[in-house]
Order: sequence, then C-alpha cells, then structure tokens
Amino acid sequence: VYKGNSFFHIDKGWYRIDSTFIDDLNSQCSTMLKDAWDTTTIKHKFDVTKDEDVFNQLYLNQPGAIVLDTITPENIECCDILLYDYNNITLVHVKKGFGNTIRDLAAQVSIAAKRVRDTIYSDYKYFDKVEAMAKKPVKKDALRNAIATQKFPLKGLANLFNQSPRPKLT
Repeated sequence: VYKGNSFFHIDKGWYRIDSTFIDDLNSQCSTMLKDAWDTTTIKHKFDVTKDEDVFNQLYLNQPGAIVLDTITPENIECCDILLYDYNNITLVHVKKGFGNTIRDLAAQVSIAAKRVRDTIYSDYKYFDKVEAMAKKPVKKDALRNAIATQKFPLKGLANLFNQSPRPKLT
C-alpha cells in the first residue's frame, strides 16, 4: 500500500489495484464456483465464518480422504486434503476467500504440483516423508494430533501414486 493505493508487481511491471478488486474477484470466483462446483468430489460446504482448518477436519477419518494440512516435509505442503479411489487422486488446496495473498496461493499450488510430479517420476520418497510427518503427533497441537491418528492406506501413501495403472491425478 502506497499513498492509500494497493499495488502488485508482475513481470517487472507495477499495477495499481482498484479498491473493489478483491470484492470483484471474490464475486467472480463465487459465480464460477456455483456453476462448476462438483459435489461428488468436495462433499462438505465451507463455512466462511470459520477457518480453513475447521473445514479440513471434516475429512478426517472419512473413507478415501487423508487430511495433510500443515504437513510440510521439505517445506512443501502437498495439499490440505488428499481424496482418492482406485482410479483417481485429487489434491485439494483449501483457502478462505481471495485476499492479497493470491500470488502466494498460486506459488504454493505450483510448487506442490511440481514436487508431486517430480516425485512420481522419480522415487516416491517425498510421499514417504509426507506420511511419516503426518503420522507423528505434535505436543499441544490438536490438528496435528488428529491428523496423526487418521487411517492411512494399508500399503502406504506412496503406493497410492505408484499403482498400475496409475490413477488420474487432479
């Protein structure tokens, strides 16, 4: 913010954000979500009066779901919620609205997608790190302790991605 105006920087250029930009972006995205929302994948409604972690916890111990919120081996959060079946793996990143950190969100998703892709085409070790960290309780952290007690796939998280035929990844 400079002299009452907000700016962002892209490709060596500075752009002033109109005061209604965030509201307009939220409105446009809300309309797109209403048109394209898939209730077969995301089955719970996000309560905007609550934080993201409250929504993520709705998927704890649900069949075909693993909550990985706050699990960051290599300082990379794979996703907040991993949804899976034999044919599909969906990596869900949960954000409450579109604030000034949209670039951070885009970067987070991009970095996570690249790490997942690189892992699939190499040794699957990152998934082992994700699972090990997720299963480790953390003192005085209710969310991490709940994540640690959820059921993981019998043959491990890495095996979900290393099946033949390989599941569709979204």
